[in-house]
Formats: sequence, C-alpha cells, structure tokens
Amino acid sequence: MGYHPNDPTVSPYLGSAQIMINPAAYRRLFSIADSPYNGVSFCQGNFRSMQYTPGESIYSVATEFAERGKIQFVHFRDVDGTAGTRYHETFHDNGPTDMARMLQCYAAGGFVGPLRTDHAPAMAGEDTQKHPGYGMLGHIFAIGYTIGLMQALNISYE
Repeated sequence: MGYHPNDPTVSPYLGSAQIMINPAAYRRLFSIADSPYNGVSFCQGNFRSMQYTPGESIYSVATEFAERGKIQFVHFRDVDGTAGTRYHETFHDNGPTDMARMLQCYAAGGFVGPLRTDHAPAMAGEDTQKHPGYGMLGHIFAIGYTIGLMQALNISYE
C-alpha cells in the first residue's frame, strides 16, 4: 500500500480533519503497521509543500523513507509555495526543488520502484480546462527532462 499525502497537506481542510500532512504522520503510520507492504506514494509536490521540523527537508525525508524501503512509488513533480498558501505546479526544470538531488536521494536510499512524472503545467495550445495538470506536451517535456537527468546521473530507468 502506498499511502498518498493529503492534497493539500493542511488540516483541517474544507472542515474535515486530515491525517497525512507531514513526515511525522508517516512515521506514526509505519510504527503502527510495520510491514514492507505499508509505505508511501512519495508525491514530491505534496511533500514539497509540507511543513518540516527544524533540520528536516524533503531531501532528508526522501532519503530516510527510501532507506527504510517505505517508498512504493514516486510522483516526480514540483510545486512553488507551501500548504496553507497558494501554491502552483511548476515545470520540472523551473521549480524550487533540486530535481537531480531528489533522484540521487531515491537512488542512494535504494529505491528501485516506479517513478512517473506528474502534474506538468500546460503548454501553448493545450486545453487546461479539459486536462488540468495533465497536458500532453508538458508531460512529454517532463519525461524527457527526467530521463536526461537520470542519464546524466547514471541512474538506471529501465
């Protein structure tokens, strides 16, 4: 099971309490049911928008969860802003997260599962009303960018 973070990672949201809003919530989940089948869908956009404790970052959490074998799959994307504020999707090469470093965190931590690009902004001519966050041209760019990073870092993607 790969538990996806609440989106957005704030509580309450629309009057309803949310539980998966920070790394501590995942650590608690892992301690309640310590199983190799109990893990996280590491949605980088949501993890990027989370509030972290001092000394903690998206990079340290990605490495920790990968080393623990808790990442079931990765949504490889980026956002600008944080939960509780207005945040928006960015192109994979134009956000605040060091995407190459994220790939290195996953690889160094031993993650070998599926990774897919997610929520790419639309490009000129794409219908943002029909497919918000899932424009074909943005995804083609994201896939090419990701494969290029993986090749440059000598990280296997097959």
